[in-house]
Amino acid sequence: MFIHGLASDEGTWFDLINELRAWPEFHRVRKNIVLVGHSMGGLHAKLQVVAPGNTLREAVACRPFDQMDLEPPVRQFIREAFFFEPLPFVARIVCVATPHRGSILASLGVGRLAAISVRPPPQLAAIHTKVHHYPLTVVEIQRILVLHLQETGLGAAT
Repeated sequence: MFIHGLASDEGTWFDLINELRAWPEFHRVRKNIVLVGHSMGGLHAKLQVVAPGNTLREAVACRPFDQMDLEPPVRQFIREAFFFEPLPFVARIVCVATPHRGSILASLGVGRLAAISVRPPPQLAAIHTKVHHYPLTVVEIQRILVLHLQETGLGAAT
């Protein structure tokens, strides 16, 4: 399975997919999936094979999860977003040009343009405001996650 990066789309993989379709092995059903992630897609692929425990939640919250005053749907949303296990059917990941330790491009013109053109979903912004008592920007989300992944080693290449 191919996962494209932030500045690309499914067209990134068209030539490669067409070549793979010519191979008979490509059409066999497999239980052990290989994820190939390009750029930010590699970071998404990595999240499918790690068990972060409290690491991601601690990167963005200042209080323990069980001490947060949250409505049941919000609590469930946070639980599903931050507490997960590796997918058992993913056998391995391949990362192509993946910024495991962050990217200088995020702070340059292209990264800043992308950051100001994307807004957090209203539900996520409302949850953050409730938990932290101040609004969260996309730049803050990116900065927090990249720094925390670097500090904990989850951002290291595998």
